Amino acid sequence: MKQEDILREKFGRENHFRVPESYFDDFAKRMMKQIPEDVKVAVPESKRISLFTKVKPYLYLAAMFCGLLLGVNVVRYHYLQVSDNTENVPARIAQDSYSDQYIDDFCDFSGIGSEEIYAYITDVDVNY
Repeated sequence: MKQEDILREKFGRENHFRVPESYFDDFAKRMMKQIPEDVKVAVPESKRISLFTKVKPYLYLAAMFCGLLLGVNVVRYHYLQVSDNTENVPARIAQDSYSDQYIDDFCDFSGIGSEEIYAYITDVDVNY
């Protein structure tokens, strides 16, 4: 604030930017004298458009559809592989042969006897 006060005391509050008198009276005439009369307007020559430039959007469109088709096929193939793996799980387990020794060892370790296995298979409630 102090510097602003010093500047106001030194220069005052009036506007020091002024335009000379009658400056705009003949401004248009002076400007027209400075512009040359033989101004050539640069007209751009028409460029020849190549065939590739014309076909490029259609090529992009075809590439997009090919990519979309490829993506759909990849997803569909993956979905079919997953569904094939999960559909036939019981059938594949039945086809796999486990050794009887493995099953016997598992039943002995877990304390499952043949009566419990028979009851589970036939849905009979065995109460001991």
